[in-house]
Amino acid sequence: VAWWKGADLNDSVGSNSLTNNNTVTFTSGKNATLGNAFTLNGTNQFMSVADNAAISIAIDTSFSIVAWIKTPASLPANPMDMVVKYSTTDYELGWHNDTNRVYTYVPDNGANPVANYLTDLSTSPWYHTVGTYDDTAQLLTTYVNSATDGGVAATRGAVDGTGALRIGSLEGTSRFWSGQIQAVGLYKGHALSTAEISDSYNGGTGKQWPFIPDT
Repeated sequence: VAWWKGADLNDSVGSNSLTNNNTVTFTSGKNATLGNAFTLNGTNQFMSVADNAAISIAIDTSFSIVAWIKTPASLPANPMDMVVKYSTTDYELGWHNDTNRVYTYVPDNGANPVANYLTDLSTSPWYHTVGTYDDTAQLLTTYVNSATDGGVAATRGAVDGTGALRIGSLEGTSRFWSGQIQAVGLYKGHALSTAEISDSYNGGTGKQWPFIPDT
């Protein structure tokens, strides 16, 4: 339902153009195939889209979030968010400093499951990150570079709240991303398969880009 490449603020498949908060810049990304990326200072910069039906995900609905990320040269002492829709956190793909791991989070009707990718990140390289919720399998899963350590049970998934979607911050005052983010996709009603995730990952390392999401 939305695809933000990182070269500008436009949504390549929908009508959810981003608002640039505090002058996010656009600089060379992972490679020439992917082009420019959002470059964020980790202090106050983020992009946002106001709440609307297209980016809202109801309970019992499968979804996927995709983002290429580049970690900073020195990992911070606070969590950072790549993609999150926040009122009471409707859905979230982030990184946590306590574990140095990428995670996917949903409220799940109060159960609050977190699916961690169980390998620490290094400083400075690019990573392909994906969070999925499969309502049929009732499984919340995080992938990094198309690999996963399995998922966690989640029976209800996301919440359809009223908050904005943000790239690079939780609510606009904390969890600011330090580094780069690009090729951000939101898929509603579809948990990407392992084959699709592999295709998306390989799209940044030689295959034709962009990997167009199912809508």
